[in-house]
Amino acid sequence: MFDLSIKRMLQITSALALSAMITLAWIGSSQQSQIHKRVVNEEAQVDAIFALKDTRYYVVQIQQFLTDVGATKSDEAKAEALESLNGALAQLDILIDAAPEFYQQAQGIKRKVNDVYKSGINMADAYLIQGTEAGNHLMKGSGGFDEVSSDLADDLDKLANQIDQHYNTAVKQTLSANETAARVQFWGNLTLGVFLAMILFGLYRAIINPLRKLDESMRNVASGAKDLTVKLDDSGDTEIAKVASSFNVFVKQIHDLITDFNDNSQQLGTASAQLTSSSNETLSGMQRLQSETEQVATAMNQMQATVIEVANNAELAAQAAKDSDTQAGQGDKVVQQTITSIEQLANGVEQAASALHQLEKDTDNIGSILEVIRSISDQTNLLALNAAIEAARAGEHGRGFAVVADEVRTLSKRTQDSTNQIQQMISQLQAGVKDAVSVMDSSRQQALNSTEQAALAGEALSSITHSVATIANMATQIATAAEEQTAVTDEINRNIVNISDEAGLTATNAQQSYSASVQVDELSQQLRSQIGQFKTH
Repeated sequence: MFDLSIKRMLQITSALALSAMITLAWIGSSQQSQIHKRVVNEEAQVDAIFALKDTRYYVVQIQQFLTDVGATKSDEAKAEALESLNGALAQLDILIDAAPEFYQQAQGIKRKVNDVYKSGINMADAYLIQGTEAGNHLMKGSGGFDEVSSDLADDLDKLANQIDQHYNTAVKQTLSANETAARVQFWGNLTLGVFLAMILFGLYRAIINPLRKLDESMRNVASGAKDLTVKLDDSGDTEIAKVASSFNVFVKQIHDLITDFNDNSQQLGTASAQLTSSSNETLSGMQRLQSETEQVATAMNQMQATVIEVANNAELAAQAAKDSDTQAGQGDKVVQQTITSIEQLANGVEQAASALHQLEKDTDNIGSILEVIRSISDQTNLLALNAAIEAARAGEHGRGFAVVADEVRTLSKRTQDSTNQIQQMISQLQAGVKDAVSVMDSSRQQALNSTEQAALAGEALSSITHSVATIANMATQIATAAEEQTAVTDEINRNIVNISDEAGLTATNAQQSYSASVQVDELSQQLRSQIGQFKTH
């Protein structure tokens, strides 16, 4: 990974991170789909429970209306019993639609509901036509109304138990699926976070360590060490290797420049010594002085050519530094693109968290529905209690009605118990959803932390750009100084020509020439001392 370019490493990193996110999203979507199917199945089971409950209610109504005929001696209750029969059959059809797996049981109950209705009609007709004794015989006798009603109640109990078991199984499966989804989501997010952390650590080592070496080498050149023998590792085809290569070229050019300066300063020292000796002898031979000044003029011309070459090399070094600055700027753009990709990851995680919040709201709505069921159960229990009181008042004639009222209370209590179990399971489901929401929020925070780390990398590249710009500025200053040195050498050259022209005039001019040669020698020594500070070997 360290032999790849920064651009390539970031491309690979983005591709791997995107693949991991897509995989995690696919797994989450698949699990949510399964959970949705299970919730739909639970809702169907709840509809079946309600349909069975309403069927029980209509059956009780049939029994009540038809037994009332014996007391009231009126056939108006027969019409109401028929309406209850139709209501019971309609609720059984709803049960079949909601839970097709109970089709056979529901069909059997339909037949027995019809049997109860027919038996009750026969009993009511006996009460109206033949009298109370005949009606009581059809109610209490073998195969009578009470026996048929009892068989129907047993079948309703069996079907209720089967639906409850089926519903409990569905709820357990849903809870298990939610727990599995939460675990997968947690470990998936944890794995993704560790994966991103490893990638960022690898990028950090691949980028920061070479940059530190580059910074250290630049500091060695810029600080008091002035070590021009430093050479960075420029192997590979990475951006940092290219910067290191440009830096090596830049340092080599400075090295060559200082070496040339050193050689020229030695030549200048030799020439100045010759000029001093010639100036001493000027008083006794102006011809000799003129000859020596011509030699100095020649040396100055050589120095001027050398200074011009130094200026050209400095300009090349400045251009190389500018190229390095451009490459560092490109690296900064790549980092900014990485920041944008990680922000998109954070947005995707936030959308998943919103979906889980919506699921939490849906479970709250189910809880509201259960409250309505509990309220209906309480009202049914109250009605059954009133019915029992009325049966007690009716005495012997209300015994059958009392049995029905007791059955209604039993059904109401079982409905209330089932509702409490459903409420408990919904609470567990809500807790699982809240845990999943918490995990998604944590994943979003990890993605934001990754964005901050990428921003820090961008700041580091900006610092590199600033350092390279400083090098370019230094190279420009060197070129400017070389140009100024060229102007100085031109002036010295003109002065020496004037000295050669005026050599024969006076000894005073010769003495001035001697003083000038002494100053040149001092400048030469200073130049050698300054150049000697740079390490070139």
